[in-house]
Amino acid sequence: MDEVSKYAGITELNYKILHQLIDKILVSKAEKVDGEYVQKIQIFYRFIGPLDAIE
Repeated sequence: MDEVSKYAGITELNYKILHQLIDKILVSKAEKVDGEYVQKIQIFYRFIGPLDAIE
């Protein structure tokens, strides 16, 4: 918790912070749904794991 709390007020994501907080990012293949392309993104954080996928 101490490690994560020091980033609570960040306003800009830089290279150093990105590599300290994020383990990996998965981007799915784009699919056409109701005439629009939809692509899911899942972010795996080092200290808490993955959150729900973002569309």
